[in-house]
Amino acid sequence: CQLCHGAGGDTVAGVNLRLGRFRRAVTDDDLAKVIAQGVPPAMPSFKLSADDTRGLIAFIRAGFDPSGTAVKVGNVDRGRALFSGKGGCATCH
Repeated sequence: CQLCHGAGGDTVAGVNLRLGRFRRAVTDDDLAKVIAQGVPPAMPSFKLSADDTRGLIAFIRAGFDPSGTAVKVGNVDRGRALFSGKGGCATCH
């Protein structure tokens, strides 16, 4: 990953792996799909085992800190509804 994404995960425009900013992924399953299928023409596909893929995603979600805690993304639709509705997040953000 580092060859293209850089040591900080931030050298591809619009993507910052360390901060969890992706162009084509929201969930862990999305990330696994991008890793497995690649993003033609720039990103090749990678044939990793399921365990290796989960480990890579956990490392990314933990902000590249092996001692950190991986953050699993929740339900996008539920989060959107909470943000827009009961949470009132949009009033400030």
